[in-house]
Amino acid sequence: MSSNYRKTLLSTVVALSLFAGSAPAEAGKYNMSYVFHGSPGKYIDYVETTRGSLDVISPSYFKLNPDGSLQLSPSLDPGFIQEMHKRNIRVVPYLSNDWNRDLGILALQNKEHLADQLAEAIHTYQLDGINIDLENIPKLYREDFTALVQLLRARLPADKEVSVAVAANPYGSDQGWLGLYDYEALAEYSDHLMIMAYDEHYEGDLAPGSVASWRFIEKSIEFALSQVPADKIVLGFPFYGRLWKSDGTILGISVQNRMADELIKTYRGTVTLDPSSRSARATFTVLPTDPALTVNGRKLSPGDYELWYENEAAMKLKLELVGKYHLKGAGSWSLAQEDARTWDFFRLWLNGAAFPDSMGHWAHNEIADAYDHGWINGEAAGIFSPDGPLTRAQAVTVLSRIMMEGPEAPVSGAGGAAGDAALSGGSPSGIGFADVTPDHWAAGAIAWAYANGIVDGIADGSFAPDEPLTREQMTAMLARLLNYPPVSANTKRPYADVAPDRWSHAAIQTMSEYGVVDGYPDGTFRPEEPVTRAQMAVLMTRVFSDRE
Repeated sequence: MSSNYRKTLLSTVVALSLFAGSAPAEAGKYNMSYVFHGSPGKYIDYVETTRGSLDVISPSYFKLNPDGSLQLSPSLDPGFIQEMHKRNIRVVPYLSNDWNRDLGILALQNKEHLADQLAEAIHTYQLDGINIDLENIPKLYREDFTALVQLLRARLPADKEVSVAVAANPYGSDQGWLGLYDYEALAEYSDHLMIMAYDEHYEGDLAPGSVASWRFIEKSIEFALSQVPADKIVLGFPFYGRLWKSDGTILGISVQNRMADELIKTYRGTVTLDPSSRSARATFTVLPTDPALTVNGRKLSPGDYELWYENEAAMKLKLELVGKYHLKGAGSWSLAQEDARTWDFFRLWLNGAAFPDSMGHWAHNEIADAYDHGWINGEAAGIFSPDGPLTRAQAVTVLSRIMMEGPEAPVSGAGGAAGDAALSGGSPSGIGFADVTPDHWAAGAIAWAYANGIVDGIADGSFAPDEPLTREQMTAMLARLLNYPPVSANTKRPYADVAPDRWSHAAIQTMSEYGVVDGYPDGTFRPEEPVTRAQMAVLMTRVFSDRE
């Protein structure tokens, strides 16, 4: 192991409290959300509710003047951009014609000038790219639309995102405004296409129904895949539903998901998961004596109502499509409309880590990322046990995977299947641990760690692979792995419960001094306390994300 690599690895874990806390995840499926609703002054609060789930935020900063030139929105806030960058969230505003066909046509007719203006604004305000969201423009301008995307790609640095919002097209139509989007050509000049897989039913629609049924979404994905590689497709999810009144006076008005529960509770509604669309359908009756709640500017008068929306169960089912088709990730329209519980599960399900016992856990993003990379599986179907102890064999296996170069290393879960002997490239028979037989599932990882001086046995010469790993054992492993120069013997004793003559004292003192590990607020380190599976997931994602 080279000293340069040790320094690189150290940089990823400095200031990491290995045994508590969390930070925004940096790996896993791409996850973005538009932000349009609410006050710009609250945009930071909206992002905070996602608890580190987002990679990109796409605010409504780019609009069009009456002549088709760029109009910067008054909501453009350099302070917000800086705050997002501090959180490692990229800011990629979207360009909108607000469904105005004539305005969109003028923009495309003056695409050279518009591309210059957009490139300048992105540079001036230190933005991270652009999402082009021009809609309701006829097929006649298909080549002009593609040319605008091509111009922007040419004018922006490679590290700036150029993405395109495209209409969902379940039937592969090239008529009307659906014909504007040449998926194949657009993908050539953009980082990805964001499929707006919603508004299957819309405001004014006479028949109530799902905003985004399962088949509507799946057929839209299948059409896109016939034109575009899977890793250039982002699937859009609606954070809203639509409401109908039986007398026809309300036809599909938009309802924010966050308001659905209030309507159902206030009006004693009944909710079912429609088996065909796999969307939530709620019915309720407003009585003359009931409070008149306001939905999208409309007060609900007495009568019978039908609400279609995406609740947690429906959204989980549809998030599975991202993994099924190996898509790049997910987008959502739009932030501040979602139910408050959405971020307890959204990124976890997006990454295929459907562990109910990790929902809302402080490390749920990192658990999802670790699972998505194949580093760690659940202890049983649907069970991750985030606060359960990590064994010594599991920890060594995790470290060996982190340090292996390239994707060729076996990726059975911590506590998973056999085959890990290949990690070391050799047999563990020379180690001399009586309790680690050659057919032990982690034999190869233990051999690798022993050969590299990262682990040794316990007092009786055994390894105790199935014993819980303690905090001091993990710290000692890290100290050997990083091989960082020890601190002076005169350095102040960091923890009241780690005596100078304790076997792990030097490792704990050194790793604490360099900020790799930390103690508790009461001044203790609690060296014999077990390390949890969630804590190891955090370590994995932070080390690996830096190497990527």
